[in-house]
Amino acid sequence: MRINRFLAWAGVASRRKADELVRAGRVRINGRVRSEVGATIDPDVDRITVDGRPVEAPPEVQVIVFHKPPGCLVSRRSQGGKPTVYSILPPAVGDLPPVGRLDFDTDGVLLFTNDGELSRRLQHPRYGIERVYHAVVARSPEREKMKLAEAGVNLGDKTPARAEIHVCRKRGREITVEVKIREGRKHEVKRLLAWVGAPVEKLTRVAFAKMTVGDLAPGAYRKLRKEEIIALRRLVGLMD
Repeated sequence: MRINRFLAWAGVASRRKADELVRAGRVRINGRVRSEVGATIDPDVDRITVDGRPVEAPPEVQVIVFHKPPGCLVSRRSQGGKPTVYSILPPAVGDLPPVGRLDFDTDGVLLFTNDGELSRRLQHPRYGIERVYHAVVARSPEREKMKLAEAGVNLGDKTPARAEIHVCRKRGREITVEVKIREGRKHEVKRLLAWVGAPVEKLTRVAFAKMTVGDLAPGAYRKLRKEEIIALRRLVGLMD
């Protein structure tokens, strides 16, 4: 394993920053300074230090997909007596931090992992990870505004918000809209749909990084298989 990948895996720094640490002579392998960026190591055998501090390989990567029900906070602390996802999850997975957030009243796909670099990349706009939502809305969105949303619209953020929006189902008066975005800004989907004239009544995230809840009931979870974790890591450039 390359030293920069190991340091990123261990949560010390991104690969780019890890390369800078190596070049600066701040990394030692088995007590010797190694300033070659392409140096390789065996995490099970070699002893790595950065600025004299040992760097340990993280525990086995765990990722779970959780079907978050509406009406719970993605937080370790309750606010105003509201339940949290950690009051639903069993202790066996309760130490895993979430990958981002979902609003209190939003349900659907939520990932948890102990792999800090994987989590960071899944959330970072640079990697353009797709999030897919289904929203029950009060009115049909305006067609012209839906087209404009694909190019980017100003919602008061530093950069334009972009989304693919289309009506995917009509049942009587119930209108369901699908929204695809590649950033996870606060209340972004709700703000976008309000902008296109379709205020949200119910919001569900149906996919994140190609992961879905499948047949999981609300409040249920499953651990990802090794090949699924590899696919996620490959998606964000952590696997060659």
